[in-house]
Amino acid sequence: TTLADLQKRFDLHAKVRDKLTETHDAVTKLRDVRDQLKAVAERSKAASKDTTIAAAATALTKQLTAVEESLYQTQNKSNQDPLNYPIRLNNKLSMLTSVVDAADAPPTDQAAAVYADLAGRIDAELAALRQALGAGLDGFNQLVRDRGVPAVVVKEKKDRKPEGAPIP
Repeated sequence: TTLADLQKRFDLHAKVRDKLTETHDAVTKLRDVRDQLKAVAERSKAASKDTTIAAAATALTKQLTAVEESLYQTQNKSNQDPLNYPIRLNNKLSMLTSVVDAADAPPTDQAAAVYADLAGRIDAELAALRQALGAGLDGFNQLVRDRGVPAVVVKEKKDRKPEGAPIP
């Protein structure tokens, strides 16, 4: 194996690694945003009983979840779950590293084609995520500002006594 062949193998492996890192970073980011959307929706309901923000949060959450489920298999909880639920783009890309590393030779044309296909499909999902986190999130944030949802809401303890019961 020549140094040039090993360099080609390394270059493809590095591209796979970088795309996989970008994919996992995107999943982490969208999960954080989704948690924040849920919290804002709950504060909105507690503060004003208005469901408009909750509905907007739900719609944006659905967009984020669709991207996540394309990139990452969210149903895997045990070692047997991959048998029941199909692998997603991140798993396919991850498995490509073992194909690239399998031989002391340059990567095959097929490995490069698989990378190009998977990277293109991941890029399409990341573009959808950027759109949701861009215009979609900007619209949601504007709605929250317009409705004056407070940043912090103090929750009052609910009285456990039935209504009309005498107070001791």
